[in-house]
Amino acid sequence: MITYTKGQKFIIQQVIQEIKCIEKHFSNEVKIWTNQKRIIRLLIIAEAPLSCDRYFYNRIRGNFLQSLKTYYAVPQNSILDKLRVEGIFVVDMYELPIPTKYYDLDSKTHNLFDANYFGKKIRILGNAGLLTNETHAVFRYKKLIDRYLNMEKKEINTKCLKQFTYLLDSKQNPCSLNSVERPVQILSIHVKTYLNK
Repeated sequence: MITYTKGQKFIIQQVIQEIKCIEKHFSNEVKIWTNQKRIIRLLIIAEAPLSCDRYFYNRIRGNFLQSLKTYYAVPQNSILDKLRVEGIFVVDMYELPIPTKYYDLDSKTHNLFDANYFGKKIRILGNAGLLTNETHAVFRYKKLIDRYLNMEKKEINTKCLKQFTYLLDSKQNPCSLNSVERPVQILSIHVKTYLNK
């Protein structure tokens, strides 16, 4: 049996609270889409928020999805409404709200990827009627594509990720949202072409 110190228990409780808070905001967003009778045209597969406070669906201010804000010429406080109208939804691939460096360190073993967690998120979207045969997916970051392809190569259970038609790059691989991430986000030409249809 594992025993934890008081400090470790506190950290575990904090992480559990963060996860519950993120789940609540995700559920609220699904309800908004359902009530507005929207469908997802473009599904952005993201990593995981750093915390509930920094969760995309829980913030009005912040530097999130800069390339889409630029593309649609909207301020941060209008981006959620604009994405709903355009049928763009963000879903997280991982459950734990921890810094990205831990997912980077895990990219050889993929212990932090939980197919049940991601599959449940997709089932929630499907059961709400938000996904159709026309839904396409992109990965938020290029490194998520690398992880995904690496998981496929290692025959890790990625069935939950194979339920989509991906936007493909010129090499016929799934593409990321942006062609450039830093210093400025530039929306991928493949995403622009799809959004302009």
